[in-house]
Amino acid sequence: MLEFDPSADIQALRSTFGEIKAVVDVDALHAEIARLSEEAGAPDLWDDVEKAQKVTSALSHRQAELKRVTEVEQRLDDLDAARHVLAEADRLGLDLPGVTDTLVLEGVASFTTAFDDLLGAIAKKQPAAA
Repeated sequence: MLEFDPSADIQALRSTFGEIKAVVDVDALHAEIARLSEEAGAPDLWDDVEKAQKVTSALSHRQAELKRVTEVEQRLDDLDAARHVLAEADRLGLDLPGVTDTLVLEGVASFTTAFDDLLGAIAKKQPAAA
């Protein structure tokens, strides 16, 4: 059973993110990146080194800003997807904490066995202490 419902928190984050996107003006940012990309692709760009540096720097900064916005949006989408997966697991009666505990115990046991085998193999290869 899900004990924590982050729906209200996620909705608040989405609302705040919507306001941020409006301020950033993602459509204008895309247009600016397209314009700067076109300028950066001009064959004579580097004829004026100072201008070329300004164009490529501005392009890099705009692309980084768009990447940050896109990544935050993807994380919000991932939160929604994770909530749905957890809700479906709960609906199906899956004991996720129990499954996790079992996987950890089995993983530790498997590692311990492999580690002990490795130590044994190393010990066999070492010359006996006199």
